[in-house]
Amino acid sequence: MSILEKFKHLEIQIEAIESATNNFSVDHLIGEGGFGKVYKGELLLSKGQTIVAIKRLDRNMGQGDSEFWKEVIMLSIYKHPNIVSLLGYCDENDEKILVYEFASNKSLDLHLGNKDLTWVPRLKICIQVARGLAYLHNPAGTQQRVLHRDIKSSNILLDENWNARIADLGLSKFGPANQPYTFVISNNIAGTIGYCDPQYLGTGILTKESDVYSFGVVLFEVLCGRLCLGQNDKMHSYINDERIVKKLRLSKVLTMSDETSVLDVCKRMAARRVNVAIFTDTNSLLCGIVTGKDIATKVVAEKLSPHQTTISKVMTKNPIFVSCDSLAMDTLQKMIRGKFRHLPVVENGEVIASLDIENCLYDVIYGIEKTVERESENNLTAPSTFVETLSDQKFRSSLSTIVTENSKVAIVMASDPVYVAAKRMKELQVSSVIIMAGNIIQGILTSKDLLMRVVAQNLPPELTFVEKVMTPNPKCATVDTTILEALHIMHDGKFLHLPVIDKDGSVVACLDVLQITHVAISTVSSIPPPPSLYDVGSTTSPNQRRQGSPTNHVGYSNTRGERMVKMFRLSKVLTMPDETPVLDVCRRMAARRVNVAIFTDANSLLCGIVTGKDIATRVVAEKLSPHQTIVSKIMTKYPIFVSSDSLAMDTLQKMIQGKFRHLPVVENGEVIGSLDIKKCLNDVISGIEKTVERESGNNLTAPSTFVETLSDQKFQSSLLTIITENSKVAIVMTSDPVYVAAKRMKELHVSSVIIMDGNIIQGILTSKDLLMRVVAQNLPPELTFVEKVMTPNPKCATVDTTILEALHIMHDGKFLHLPVLDKDGSVVACLDVFQITHVAISMGLFDW
Repeated sequence: MSILEKFKHLEIQIEAIESATNNFSVDHLIGEGGFGKVYKGELLLSKGQTIVAIKRLDRNMGQGDSEFWKEVIMLSIYKHPNIVSLLGYCDENDEKILVYEFASNKSLDLHLGNKDLTWVPRLKICIQVARGLAYLHNPAGTQQRVLHRDIKSSNILLDENWNARIADLGLSKFGPANQPYTFVISNNIAGTIGYCDPQYLGTGILTKESDVYSFGVVLFEVLCGRLCLGQNDKMHSYINDERIVKKLRLSKVLTMSDETSVLDVCKRMAARRVNVAIFTDTNSLLCGIVTGKDIATKVVAEKLSPHQTTISKVMTKNPIFVSCDSLAMDTLQKMIRGKFRHLPVVENGEVIASLDIENCLYDVIYGIEKTVERESENNLTAPSTFVETLSDQKFRSSLSTIVTENSKVAIVMASDPVYVAAKRMKELQVSSVIIMAGNIIQGILTSKDLLMRVVAQNLPPELTFVEKVMTPNPKCATVDTTILEALHIMHDGKFLHLPVIDKDGSVVACLDVLQITHVAISTVSSIPPPPSLYDVGSTTSPNQRRQGSPTNHVGYSNTRGERMVKMFRLSKVLTMPDETPVLDVCRRMAARRVNVAIFTDANSLLCGIVTGKDIATRVVAEKLSPHQTIVSKIMTKYPIFVSSDSLAMDTLQKMIQGKFRHLPVVENGEVIGSLDIKKCLNDVISGIEKTVERESGNNLTAPSTFVETLSDQKFQSSLLTIITENSKVAIVMTSDPVYVAAKRMKELHVSSVIIMDGNIIQGILTSKDLLMRVVAQNLPPELTFVEKVMTPNPKCATVDTTILEALHIMHDGKFLHLPVLDKDGSVVACLDVFQITHVAISMGLFDW
């Protein structure tokens, strides 16, 4: 029986909850906290009609599945008259709702100054809180000791008879049972200012006496009839180091007018060496964004003329953007879920930079490694067999958990024209293609390559061969490569696509950095761990700290300076008018070796962005003339951007959710750089590795059934978990023109194609390659063969490659697309960095 099946009896249908709250009417709203809004309702439970408190998850508040399942598991195991009771939950239609017993008198902090609350009930409340806290510190049987970390008057609920119950265990940590003394070294201080133990705050050493100190503050509050700090003293500021987007490594933004020709956009992107360009309209407002994938699938694949096509025709219009003050974790999740490789970053209304998913890889890696490190410091005991299980299962999750039988790998031959590669990208909806010669990988070509090497060079996609613009001999992974290793490979190699090879050497996938990161981060959160494993005091997400937020909505204060977008390695921004021809854009991008270009309108306002994908799909795939097409016709208009002060994790999430490889980063109203998803790989890998270290250091006990669950679902996560039967692989031949590759990109909505020669991967061609190697070189996509511009012999992974190994491959190889091979050596997928990153995050592998 899985761990989830143990709590099936607590499930409540969403229809019943909607009826009880009149579809979450404001008339039923009674409060709001870090998890979301709380409603009063009446449900028919086993004991009859019952008035309940219904807490509905609001993901905009920063919390998610991890906190939800944490609460379900903890309150189902730890039961005491003075601990709040969980009556049920709802996990339906993406809703996460917790149902508690109703506390009619709300929280203690609201009654401290109430003269009608006499000494007798005050003493009763204090005694009951002490009993509940004593139970958490010394639970019955073999249950682990719980260190609450956020005892305060607003977390003490009172029923109609003024009976007290401790609530909000979201920041709790665990220690071994039946021990006279427990201390846990915490790298991430959490709690509420005014209540937090000074010794713990100064040393990071957490003991049960830390809770006693906080309880002592509550006793003084009850005695004095007032809060320990005034409302204006930020008394409910909690202690944390949450990061915002501006602390991430942002990339400079290339801003141009949306009337710029595709050719000019690609040339400027190539000259500036950016992966994304942002475009503005005639009112100088952000109106679009363009990446290599756009160029590959909307230009090259459609046989559009980069000269004659304006970027506005192929750009992604009205793109999502983030504030520089956005939480990094929220932004990362947004990027992964939306499959955004780039997100414009806005500050004071202007795009200051772009956040690139590449730039977030370091943070993901770092976060995973940080989790490991923290857990290894926790002096908990457990059978060695369980530790070995953790080592073998969760943290050795391979790419095989991502790669599925139907994973799509875009494969072309070295002799294929670039157009063919772009067509494959479009057909399979990927951003890269693998160039194959029989069963041998010769190179890789991404949508960025199409932008930089084809469109920016003004090469005809139909006449330019893939071999001329591909990246030869790309770094590959195997299906046995761990997710963390894959992240390291991509981070170190500064690429976002990782071919995956099975044990027979066949390409089974070309994983994108988002795919691997998604799996790495999602491993833990998708499967609720038992209390013995759960550490909500970690930096996995901002949700865990927001449990420490007050019920009376006092503002937050991140006293320890959480990482922001500006702390990432930002890329310089190539900014141009949106009237620039696509050819000029690509040439400038190639010359500057940038992956993104940002465009401004006649009023110098951000209106669009262009990356290799834009060039590949909107110029090459559409057979537009780079000379005659202005970038405004194909750029992504009004792109998403983030502020330099945005939390790194929020920004990375935004990139992954939106599949943004690049995000403009804004500071003081100006684009200061762009954040590349490739530069984030190291953070992803580090985060996974730290999760491993922490978990392996927690010598914890757990039911064998749960261990089996971990074994099947979480700890052996490979690329096979990402690849589905319907995974699309854009495949072209080396003899196909670049136009064909761009068409494949566009048709399959991908940013890369795999170049094949029979069953052998010859190379990969991404939308960036189309931009840099074809358009920027002014090569005709219809006459340029894929083999001329592809990246030969790309690094591949296999279906057994763990998510972490896949991330390492992409990080080390510095690419964003990873071909994945099955056991027979056949390409089953070409995973994008977003796919992997998204899975990594959703599985909880990643600890920021």
